[in-house]
Amino acid sequence: MISGRIGRHTLGVVLRTLRDSLPPDLGANLAAELPLLIRGAYYDQYNPSR
Repeated sequence: MISGRIGRHTLGVVLRTLRDSLPPDLGANLAAELPLLIRGAYYDQYNPSR
């Protein structure tokens, strides 16, 4: 149970860090290739104007 939470949290951190380091157009191309649930974590708290 706890390891699942840690895994989801870690995945979210990695995806958001990757998303923030990529240009928006390249990040959108990457997100299009992700499964739907993982794409949701990728775009969680996304603010493209930053």
